[in-house]
Order: sequence, then structure tokens, then C-alpha cells
Amino acid sequence: MAVALRFLLYLDLMAIAGLLLCAQRTAPTAVSPRLIALLAAIGVVVTAAHFAASAAAMVGGDEALLDTEMLRFIALETSHGKGAVVRLLALGALLVLTVLARSERSPCCQQCWA
Repeated sequence: MAVALRFLLYLDLMAIAGLLLCAQRTAPTAVSPRLIALLAAIGVVVTAAHFAASAAAMVGGDEALLDTEMLRFIALETSHGKGAVVRLLALGALLVLTVLARSERSPCCQQCWA
């Protein structure tokens, strides 16, 4: 299960990077902010699910051991948890910025997100 979730996560991150980096060079107006926001939201959900599946595997599948203190330890003291936290923050920031840029419709945003 964790391997499939990790594959989905990498697929999602590659799609975001591809749209934001490559499409800006070839067809900047073709990048849909709704699609970027949707991919960022999917990334948040898949990252959370992958973290939950990995945390359950770390405690041997015993959900009774997954209390708040254990989840905090896994999230803040392991490299896997730190990576998940950074991904969640980055994807959350991308989601918020995309929604704000779309709603404000400033001249700069109109050029980038037309």
C-alpha cells in the first residue's frame, strides 16, 4: 500500500513540476490554475495517506500505538516524517497561493494565469 501511495505522490509531484516549469516556456497561457490547485490538493491528501500508512507500518500495524505523541515523534524526529511535513507545507502553500492568485486577479496574475 505504501509503495502505491508513494508512486501516486511522485506522479502528482512530477505533473505539478512539469506544468509549472515546462509549460511556462512553451505555452504560458495553457497552464490552468484550477489544475494546479487540484494537483496540489491531491498531493496533500496522498502525502497524508502515505504518512499514515508508513506510521502504521513503523509501529507494526498496531493502531493502538498511534497516539498523538507517537505521531508527533514520527513526524518530527524521523527523516520520513520531516519529508512529509515539508511536502505538506509546500503543497499547502502552493494550493493557497494558487487560489489567492486566481481570486485576486492582479495584472501580474492575469498575465501568468490567464
